[in-house]
Amino acid sequence: MRHSDRGALIGLLLVAGCASVQTSSVTSAASPITADAARLTAHAPAVMIAAAATVAPEPREIVLADAEQLIGTPYRYGGNSPTEGFDCSGFVRWVFSRQGIDLPRTARAIAKSGVRVPARRAVLLPGDLLFFAEEGGAVSHVAIYAGEGRIIHASSGQGAVRYEELDSGRGEWFRRHVVSARRIMADARVPIVEARSTK
Repeated sequence: MRHSDRGALIGLLLVAGCASVQTSSVTSAASPITADAARLTAHAPAVMIAAAATVAPEPREIVLADAEQLIGTPYRYGGNSPTEGFDCSGFVRWVFSRQGIDLPRTARAIAKSGVRVPARRAVLLPGDLLFFAEEGGAVSHVAIYAGEGRIIHASSGQGAVRYEELDSGRGEWFRRHVVSARRIMADARVPIVEARSTK
């Protein structure tokens, strides 16, 4: 056999050898891959459900959960912590601070934060703020809208943080004296607080 023929034969054997290895590999691997695919498909819904269950709650939900944990905390004029008690603006400020949102100290100043939204239930989202004033007066009270016609606030009249049903007898005062609503948190998990006012 000539040297060039021997080189061609070796090359042909190498190519044939590679082809047979690949063919053998692909053929023998087809069964386990198919079997694995069937197992993955069978378990895919459970994996998807588990992933959905671990999605972090929306900041609005966290705000309401933090506020609800404070139900029963005593009202105290000028109070701004769970240990000393809360007034209305101290309560709102503390709850939102847990989300990294620094609100001004007074209800009047908070009423200039975020963006104005209509104070109508059809528009309000849980976590929006409602502001109240006596007839012709300045803003004197702030509450967090909790959804479903309820607010949560530090009530001086009831002496503690509590829910208020807007359709109840006590809720009538709030319905008649609401003067504005503000959205502090955007829907896309981004705070929309405008420049902080200290007035």
